[in-house]
Amino acid sequence: MQLSRIYPKGTRVDSSNYMPQLFWNAGCQMVALNFQTVDLSMQINMGMYEYNGKSGYRLKPEFMRRPDKQFDPFAEGIVDGIVANTLSVKIISGQFLSDKKVGTYVEVDMFGLPVDTRRKALKTKTSQGNAVNPVWEDEVVVFKKVVLPSLACLRIGVYEEGGKFIGHRILPVSAIRPGYHYISLRNERNLSLTLPALFVYIEVKDYVPDTYADVIEALSNPIRYVNLMEQRANQLAALTLEDEEEVKKEHVSWESLFRVQCIGGMRCAFCSGPDAVAFQCQADQGGDAPSEAQNEPKPAPAENGVNHTASLTPKPSTQVAPSQPAPGSVKVPAKTEDLIQSVLTEVEAQTIEELKQQKAFVKLQKKHYKEMKDLVKRHHKKTTDLIKEHTTKYNEIQNDYMRRRAVLEKTAKRDNKKKGETGSPEHGGSSAVEQELAALDSEMTQKLIELKEKQQQQLLNLRQEQYYSEKYQKQAHIKLLIQKLTDVAEECQNSQLKKLKEICE
Repeated sequence: MQLSRIYPKGTRVDSSNYMPQLFWNAGCQMVALNFQTVDLSMQINMGMYEYNGKSGYRLKPEFMRRPDKQFDPFAEGIVDGIVANTLSVKIISGQFLSDKKVGTYVEVDMFGLPVDTRRKALKTKTSQGNAVNPVWEDEVVVFKKVVLPSLACLRIGVYEEGGKFIGHRILPVSAIRPGYHYISLRNERNLSLTLPALFVYIEVKDYVPDTYADVIEALSNPIRYVNLMEQRANQLAALTLEDEEEVKKEHVSWESLFRVQCIGGMRCAFCSGPDAVAFQCQADQGGDAPSEAQNEPKPAPAENGVNHTASLTPKPSTQVAPSQPAPGSVKVPAKTEDLIQSVLTEVEAQTIEELKQQKAFVKLQKKHYKEMKDLVKRHHKKTTDLIKEHTTKYNEIQNDYMRRRAVLEKTAKRDNKKKGETGSPEHGGSSAVEQELAALDSEMTQKLIELKEKQQQQLLNLRQEQYYSEKYQKQAHIKLLIQKLTDVAEECQNSQLKKLKEICE
């Protein structure tokens, strides 16, 4: 038996710790740390040994002990013989995280091989002053591929909004089971906290590459897969039936469109040939059929149930010559159909939203936004200047009041001192000073009331001015935008007309 031991260098002067995960990835069984420093490295070490029975060493994984296998801890691909995992964690809520009225948030980390390690893979939103039962139900983090689950561990930490540590929990990925869980938290030294806990939902699955995701889904839920295939087959069958009905309708429409009349015993191009469409051929003589035709036996009906006259008595030379359809008349439907199809595909009507995305319209919108922003900024500056002006006036009135009051109090104090030295019992002077102070207070109050009313009126006038300015400017902007949108629509229409002309030519 052979063990490898890693320990801090003796010449180090501080008590910091290195990350033990790096050496566990290489197969080291014993990684010594400075237990006087409780940092993240020590927390990971304690969390790992919590599920290791505190045996004192970490057993090298089985595939590393095989002489016929080679392992590179920095490899990014799947290890031969090891099934990778897919892990998703949903933080739902917390319970009794702190007795203070502070915001809290949760961080989720993954430690393992370099390809598996993800620091701060998830940081939830901070709860607003709620540490008793915060809720983060919409927070989900997915670890798509954990190459080596036996060496990976999941860390869930809870912090106050200022970053102060509340508690955490370190869970080996190989020990995690899927489902809903209450996870009790640990402190820095991995000692269990009494009340703080997190309510989470965890999914653990074997990793499947995207190439085989459909196959695995079909194997995991065959009933759903079969139902889905039947639904697709029914949709395809319905689509095929619709196509056949459209073909039949189109065939009947072409028959009715290109029905012709044959003159005098001459068969038209549509009546001849084995693949021709059967049409009723009749004489163009006001309904008078030759006598020979009446004595002739009726021919057998054609394949569409329409009778064809096999032979008729030729008309005299004075009659109108038989009309033969033009050679290109048969191709007219195809040309018409191609023309209509090209028009529908190449010339599409644009919606209002598409017109609003035109460069000229967007540029005008940005210009109007900038003008409105400048207008609001100017009014804001006017409001700030007005408030500063009134603050200055208020300070001047307050300073003048304090100066005059100090003078009166000083005078009253001096007079009282003189009266005390002379022993005069008269109090008329003090009452006069008190009256002056009262008059000064009343004057000060009146001035402040007038200043406040004046400030309110000026602010109201300024706000009304801003309201009407914004209103008139918005109306002008709307008119300009409507005009610009009309111009853009006309430009698009002209371009479409030009394209239609090119197509028709």
